[in-house]
Amino acid sequence: MRKLCAVSSIAIRSAPPIAVPKVLQRALRLATLLLTLLAVANAATQSDHADRAAPSVTVERDGDTYRVHASADLAAAPRVAWDTITDYERLPEFVPGVARSHVLSRTTSSAGERLVVDHAGVLRFLFFSRPVRVRLLVEQEPYTKVVARAGGADAAPAAGSTVRTFLGRYDLTVIRAGARAGVRITYAAEIVLTEPLPRWIGAWPIRQMMREQFEAMLNEIMRRQAARPAIEWSSEWKAAPAAVNR
Repeated sequence: MRKLCAVSSIAIRSAPPIAVPKVLQRALRLATLLLTLLAVANAATQSDHADRAAPSVTVERDGDTYRVHASADLAAAPRVAWDTITDYERLPEFVPGVARSHVLSRTTSSAGERLVVDHAGVLRFLFFSRPVRVRLLVEQEPYTKVVARAGGADAAPAAGSTVRTFLGRYDLTVIRAGARAGVRITYAAEIVLTEPLPRWIGAWPIRQMMREQFEAMLNEIMRRQAARPAIEWSSEWKAAPAAVNR
């Protein structure tokens, strides 16, 4: 038994090290580097988004109708959110897929504002793209609600429109975000295209577009908020939420 153990010990000590091919070594180093970069990028993203929870965006297709629901809570002043959402002329600067957004007319009354906005963009899916052109009738109630529609008796589609009917609505609600006043943004829309997408595609092209555009809107709100002082929370906002927008 002693001789056997001695032989085994010698065999183990004298076994040559396993040679790792250089190609595999480089692959392992590259994988380690990529994992490190991903970890850093994820940490940076979490830091950038520390003032907001992950947004919720859902899109369902019912025949030719797409129903969109999105929401997010932001540690941003409600007035900043309102000014960004209603900054129609500059939407192409920060919302992907929007090529043109032009206010054709604007009227103001005690109830709010009424606008006509000419809107053009592109819907991309797979290796294809489809132009989006629509003229929207927009009604605003500062600083809480925006309703936009196209199609129907009071908002007939403009010539060349690629959207048969559209009804979208933003609602802004003052919330408490830690020690600051924040805003809850909810969005709902129903969309029917003039030329429906094939049924086999489902809802994912619209879902992808709406998620990208909603997240881009949130990013722009937070970018603008970073240049302004935060508003401290007060219990008065619950009784008079409009006061926080002054």
